[in-house]
Amino acid sequence: MHRIASCLIALLFAPGLATADAPPPAQAEPADKAPAQLRAATQFTIGGVGFAGTRSAAENAFRALLTRADAVAECKKLVASATPAGQLYGLLGLKLQDPKAFDEAFPAFKDSKAAVSTAAGCMVFETTVGQIAADIRDGKLK
Repeated sequence: MHRIASCLIALLFAPGLATADAPPPAQAEPADKAPAQLRAATQFTIGGVGFAGTRSAAENAFRALLTRADAVAECKKLVASATPAGQLYGLLGLKLQDPKAFDEAFPAFKDSKAAVSTAAGCMVFETTVGQIAADIRDGKLK
């Protein structure tokens, strides 16, 4: 009987032991992989999303990119050649790190009707690149 109880206790705690060393879901992405991940981003999200309210992998990559010495240059590359979501991450990076470069890049985005997926909390929806660009300009996204 003691052996069965020990096995049951071990089974109850084993899943926790197996994941104890796993990185948390919101762990930052490596900065060297950030540009490639952002170039292919399919959704633009800033802030907590999903049931747990954690940052998306793309936002983690974006935050990692901002720590790089070449962040402004990489953001300019994203603005020039990425998915619409990736371009918006690049535009936000310019707003945060080089406002003059942002002012130069913004006109190409302000009237864009291109659709982009985004999320707020548990809600996923589509909006336009122009709307998110305006939110970036207005300081609503940081």
